[in-house]
Amino acid sequence: MAQKPIKVMVAKASLDQDGKEARILARALKDQGGMDVIYTGLYRSLEEIAEQSLQEDVNIVLLLIHTSAPMDIYPPLRRELDQRGGENIVLTAGGHIPRVNKEALQKTGVVKKVFDYGTSAAGIIDWIHRELKV
Repeated sequence: MAQKPIKVMVAKASLDQDGKEARILARALKDQGGMDVIYTGLYRSLEEIAEQSLQEDVNIVLLLIHTSAPMDIYPPLRRELDQRGGENIVLTAGGHIPRVNKEALQKTGVVKKVFDYGTSAAGIIDWIHRELKV
């Protein structure tokens, strides 16, 4: 019996305006990683991201940001996911995230992994496959 593909949501939140890298990553996850990918588009609220991730039954949300306020974005999204029944959805972070915030987000379990700016698509794909043991 064939295993269903990993389902990933690539998300952009709030007023974060640059979606080019998110679109490129979404394409790589699909084409190179064999994953089902949902791209939210720009200007999504955390509530919209959480709701859509549950509706689409995703395994992982990869939220990319370019703001200087990751602690105002990731913890509330984790809460939204958990409150809606998405506690099993793996939340990952990517973009420009200061080291102190990266460590805090991972240590507290808000996100499972922070992908530093410049992480290759291949590196992200490999991590996802290892994490989900596919």
